[in-house]
Amino acid sequence: MLIKKLKKTNSDKNGILPVGKKVRIYLEKELVITGYIDSTTEAYSHDSHTLSIEGRSKTSVLVDSSTDKPTGTLPTNLVTLYDIADYMFSCFKIKTEDLSGNKAPKHKLAEYAQIDLTTKPYDYVSMLSQFEGKLLYDDGRGYMIINDVASKASDTALTDKNSKFENIMVHRTTLGRYRKYRFVINSYGGPAGWGSLIDDVVSSDQNPDDLPFNKNITLVSTSGYPEDGNTDGYRMFTQDLANYTASVNWGRGQTVTALASGFIDPTTKKIWKINTLVHFNYKKPYIKGDYVVQSVTFFIDQFGGKKTELTFVKKESLIIEPVTLAPPIDGVNTKELAEAEQPPNAKENK
Repeated sequence: MLIKKLKKTNSDKNGILPVGKKVRIYLEKELVITGYIDSTTEAYSHDSHTLSIEGRSKTSVLVDSSTDKPTGTLPTNLVTLYDIADYMFSCFKIKTEDLSGNKAPKHKLAEYAQIDLTTKPYDYVSMLSQFEGKLLYDDGRGYMIINDVASKASDTALTDKNSKFENIMVHRTTLGRYRKYRFVINSYGGPAGWGSLIDDVVSSDQNPDDLPFNKNITLVSTSGYPEDGNTDGYRMFTQDLANYTASVNWGRGQTVTALASGFIDPTTKKIWKINTLVHFNYKKPYIKGDYVVQSVTFFIDQFGGKKTELTFVKKESLIIEPVTLAPPIDGVNTKELAEAEQPPNAKENK
């Protein structure tokens, strides 16, 4: 229904849709996938003819292939996340666009990581995107997009009445979350004598009291040690990763999934898209606040027509700095309460 006018080729005269054929898929006149056909299965029976098709985006090559770049430290002129993405992706004929509006680097990224021939380009750039608090995704044209988490929601909130969701589910869990995330900075590759008091970086779950006591995890930062030995910059770099990891893991346990009628977002009047900010104001189930569209699945049901499966995550879960979401106590000045809970000598230690 979606892919039209694909003809047989000399290489596969028996296939209506040849394996390896480049395709573009449109929904409601909007381009949603640029990719290739991976496999086809044609089947006949006494009363039916079935053709099954599987394919992936053009950018899937970034996951399937290893790099062809020289091993070792990246060229020092590659400063921004965009510079490195373009360097890693361009040889696969994949274009990169930076929509974050801020190409100035938080860190000189080329100093903080190394590559070898087995490095998968997407995994590598995705890791650096986490350090910078940026999202990395395919936009449907076969381009890789660098972007910030959506910051502005539509003026129309999604409610029980206007959302057109056939069903909606709120999911909360502590699985995959930890009270504390302890990162050991390159513990086996750092300079001799670099002690444990220096190489520890710690971040916390946004609601640690949800979790059993002492449910902690230690991770090792795999980025290379900077050539200039600047441990302060390296600690800041790894701290960003620790904060991001704690925030994202918390967010995975605070998700909303929904099945929508049709393919159109009622707040934007366009196709549902990843990294769209939606403001929820639901009463049953109770959902209130800003959520980001994390995944979208379009399909056509034989009996029910067009459908869209959606996953939403709390916006805070994608922000690099964890945000404490504990609600304030009614009638209590939370600032004074926080100061009252500090040890007697806290002000002297500031």
